[in-house]
Amino acid sequence: MINSSVQQQVMQKYFPKAPLKLFGKNTDLALALAHNKMDAMLVDVPTAALAIKANPSLVQTNLKYNDDSAGAAIALPKNSDKELMKAVNSVIDQYKPQYSQWVLDNVKYLK
Repeated sequence: MINSSVQQQVMQKYFPKAPLKLFGKNTDLALALAHNKMDAMLVDVPTAALAIKANPSLVQTNLKYNDDSAGAAIALPKNSDKELMKAVNSVIDQYKPQYSQWVLDNVKYLK
């Protein structure tokens, strides 16, 4: 699990007795799984696709969960221009519904 992630909360809620290994980055998590340092990882579908692309020995299961979190965020400097923030939020709103599919469609181009 990524420390302080939504997935950590899901695991602690639904699998309270499961031992968790916490990592700072998804790449470290995937490498630990690929090298048999743990049994499984819980990540979103686009992250799983990227991990499998980088580590072909990994496979994705059919286990799915609903994420009720507030979602992801983009950070801007504290006193950013309000018009810039409005523009960023507009782009997020426009493309958010297609994000997961876009990642899955384009993961094949990663080397």
